[in-house]
Amino acid sequence: MDEEGRKTMIALAHLSGWSAERISQKMRKWYHIVVTPGNIYMMYQQWTSNSILQAPQEEKMRELLSAKLHADFGFQRPLSETPGGWPITVKFAKRWNPKDLDNRSLCKYYNAASRTHTIGHFLAMVRPLDAIHELSPTEEAAVARLGPVVSSILTSVLNRWAEHFRGKLQQLPFWKNISRDNHAETIMDFLKIFTDEWEEQYGIMADCGSVTPDQLIRHTFVIRSTGQGAKILLGLMLADRSIAIEKKRKMLKESVGYIKVYCPLPMDERACPICSDDLNFPNAEDVTEQAIRLVSCCGQIIGAKCLVAWINPLAGAGVGMNNSCPHCRSFFSREFINKLAAEEGVQEQYEDSQSDTDGDKDIEDDAEPGGEIQDGVVEDFAGIEVGEEGNVHF
Repeated sequence: MDEEGRKTMIALAHLSGWSAERISQKMRKWYHIVVTPGNIYMMYQQWTSNSILQAPQEEKMRELLSAKLHADFGFQRPLSETPGGWPITVKFAKRWNPKDLDNRSLCKYYNAASRTHTIGHFLAMVRPLDAIHELSPTEEAAVARLGPVVSSILTSVLNRWAEHFRGKLQQLPFWKNISRDNHAETIMDFLKIFTDEWEEQYGIMADCGSVTPDQLIRHTFVIRSTGQGAKILLGLMLADRSIAIEKKRKMLKESVGYIKVYCPLPMDERACPICSDDLNFPNAEDVTEQAIRLVSCCGQIIGAKCLVAWINPLAGAGVGMNNSCPHCRSFFSREFINKLAAEEGVQEQYEDSQSDTDGDKDIEDDAEPGGEIQDGVVEDFAGIEVGEEGNVHF
């Protein structure tokens, strides 16, 4: 390294507030030399221990950097005052795509297969939402390589995101899907928190372009620093947990099918969309139509007996069934129909009609009826909490 390069490097370390990684990146760009972040940190520490800096020297440093950056240059935190200490460098792929069919690694111990294993790890749990703040076995090794400081930042942000995510799901009706756009924005917010806390420890992160929601799904990342690589790793980890939880919710919704609703209904949900009679309230013939909420599809509240008639209007007459939702037209599974038939006492009629229905061979024939709701909330469906308003918590 020539004298000008050395002076520029020391000036950046002393005045810029940049991380050693960012300084390393600029030295490569400006002087075509490779100097590692660790060497930059060490050389600056040696310089500070051997030099007594005078005000005129700092002024010359500012002039040098202002000319180099074509802008006035103030004074930021010196590299020697960053609490993170020696920067640990981890090798990340220079370019990486989440959809890479070659299964190339983002970093050691982490690739597309690792993400699949992580999603499977959470799907195998009865209550994955309780564990999303924890690292999966395949993530632990990759995160450990980042060193204690960055690992601590990453796991701390993961914990805060998990708490936020649980709170959002508690407010989201069970039959509704997680909004991809809203969740992507939330991930970006927490990646900003990670960046701020990383920079508090090491200085301003190397400039390697932004991380966008689309990149976390399908686009290619360009990675030039350990800080940015760690941020991308965290973003993928958060996305994987969202994918696993949404898949689990879908599986549970299909398993539950529908839930009986016992509480008084609001005016806009009181009328059955099939017969228009008020649900859970005696009609002119003093017959009360039991309300059920369709959690496997749209969340519509509907009369149970009306849905029986809708699905099989001519039971036993040798005709097929209307096996789709009258509100959103999603198809009901065989499990859903069997559960409804068992609870409404028309199973034999349904079995006669089902024998004439094609296209259902891949669906299991047996389903367990759901439990009754008493005192507001019960444990049912393998530990799922079912509320009297027809919502589900897991």
